[in-house]
Amino acid sequence: MTATTGFTRRCAQTTLPGPSLRSTRLTDLRERVLAATIVHGIGVRHGRPDGTVAVAGLGELNLVVVRYGAEGTVDAFPTRNRFALTVPLGPMRLLAPEVTSELLTSGFALAGDAHTVMRPDQHAGALVISTKMTRVEEHLGTLLGRPQRTALWSLPPSAPSAAPVAVLDTAWGSACLALAGAQPRSSRPSCGRWKTSG
Repeated sequence: MTATTGFTRRCAQTTLPGPSLRSTRLTDLRERVLAATIVHGIGVRHGRPDGTVAVAGLGELNLVVVRYGAEGTVDAFPTRNRFALTVPLGPMRLLAPEVTSELLTSGFALAGDAHTVMRPDQHAGALVISTKMTRVEEHLGTLLGRPQRTALWSLPPSAPSAAPVAVLDTAWGSACLALAGAQPRSSRPSCGRWKTSG
């Protein structure tokens, strides 16, 4: 069973404040995503690419919204010392040799020591959130009030979740609010139930 969370498409209409790219060249799209996330390959199964990539930085956190515009397969390499969370903005198929193909609609972390192969929705795309694993460890230590004693590692998406859904929901809500504060009101992301107080 895939570990999923409840913040799936809350930012489906996300407009990130950073530079964006529109291209019919798969290599251009891939390189823009690669610069802000992790090593991955992309292959087109049907159609011709006509995609967009928008990138924003939030401190040490990179946020990328990518839509390839053609049916394709993304092969994300092991994340190793980075953390990468993928949030499908439409139905996404997860392909893994050890499990039956799963249709995902909620966010999941990419595996630290294995390839994660996905087929994102060609028009809706996905949001990818990436940072150094050490930054995640530091943040966890702050939340828990004590330093992290062992290194964190991303399990494959098919592994059961050890983290409460509320932790990821809270982190995503904080990112949404920070982005909303950096943008004009008309282009703010739709952040569901998170609202500023006062």
